[in-house]
Amino acid sequence: HLFLCKFKEMTQNSEHYLFERLRRVLKNSGAGMRDLLLRSLYWCNGRSILYADDLFLRREELRALGAHPLVTLGAHTHTHPLLTRANPVRAVWEIKHSKQYLEEMVGCKVCHFAYPYGGNNWMVRQYVRRIGFSAAFATERRGCYPKGEKDRYRLARVDLRSIAA
Repeated sequence: HLFLCKFKEMTQNSEHYLFERLRRVLKNSGAGMRDLLLRSLYWCNGRSILYADDLFLRREELRALGAHPLVTLGAHTHTHPLLTRANPVRAVWEIKHSKQYLEEMVGCKVCHFAYPYGGNNWMVRQYVRRIGFSAAFATERRGCYPKGEKDRYRLARVDLRSIAA
């Protein structure tokens, strides 16, 4: 269990520890448990989940970003499951639905995908390719193309938290 409500003064180390612990719990939970945990966190912080809309971009803001020549929007699934543990039907639906939903919302083609939690394997990469994405991003700490590998469905991302000073 996570007892995040008890932490009043967070140090950088305790904040990082709690973030990593929560990330591991959320990564291994289904959508229902993730929703319950996130609602509990909102409650602990004196906020209702109903007021979380200020944390997300509105449709108009997404459309403006999608229309900007220096911005590329990408999909990331609908409910954020770990795709390597999802059954194939669910994994394909999550990937496909997120692409369709975002394309309808912003009115432009979505060509890039980011794996939730960076979780991918050969089969998940094939789903992403077949659904029509031109590239996908993992969270592995490595060079973009290690040892001559040129798999554009397994591109590395830089975690800004790891380089922030």
